[in-house]
Amino acid sequence: MVKNLYPLTEEEFDKEIGRLTKTYKDQADQLERAYSENDPVSWRKHPLSSLTPLFLSHLTTNLISLSNGRSMKPRILDLGCGAGEKTDKLRSFSIHITGVDNIDKPLKEARKLARRRILDSTMRILKADILDLPFKDKTFDGAHDYLSFLHIVREDWPKYIRSVHRVLKKGAPLLIVTFSGNDIDFYGYPINKINERGIIFSDKNYKGDKQKVAHLINSYFYFPKEKEVRSEFKKNFEILEMVEILHPLHSESVDHKYRKLWHILLKKR
Repeated sequence: MVKNLYPLTEEEFDKEIGRLTKTYKDQADQLERAYSENDPVSWRKHPLSSLTPLFLSHLTTNLISLSNGRSMKPRILDLGCGAGEKTDKLRSFSIHITGVDNIDKPLKEARKLARRRILDSTMRILKADILDLPFKDKTFDGAHDYLSFLHIVREDWPKYIRSVHRVLKKGAPLLIVTFSGNDIDFYGYPINKINERGIIFSDKNYKGDKQKVAHLINSYFYFPKEKEVRSEFKKNFEILEMVEILHPLHSESVDHKYRKLWHILLKKR
């Protein structure tokens, strides 16, 4: 299990946040190394959100309304698609899906998956910045974000919201799965001691196997409370459901079995 992993000092944090809010390249490079070192990232084993059926229901209802009853395949944007596991699962629901991420190695894996689906042409993968999505206004019928929002620096939430809001059609659903500020600890570090702006871990005092924590080092994480999510999104999105669910952890790096995650279903205003 992970021990003696500590966050950056306040001064180091301010310096790193300054870089991240200008470009997320440093964080992308770090996560790239984690993938390259075959780090055991347990979230890849998680199933789709339990709110997915409700998400798909709202997606279909809204699409029928906008298309005057005509039957059409919805177009979904998968934000931070990684290696495409969730993207491919969503594709199986007879939708057109576009996965975007800014990390090269998992994108290569996702593109291999997409090439295997070439006959039905329902899945494509692109390298893109979530905070500045390269699509026309109102392109997508819905959007899905599985554990990517947690890497968005708290100060950049408004950019995220504007970017995603812009590319969605009116009434389109957005499903977000992210960490919860109600959890007890994160790899042994108490959640209630985490900087209100988020946490970035340092490995300078870490004595264990650094490969096992490659996805943690110099990566940003945020643990929101329900109130701030509702407050930040309310202008652009209506929150339809917000539930906290215990997820099993498939990792030897922690000494407990579950992590609390928010599952949030929203609708574009």
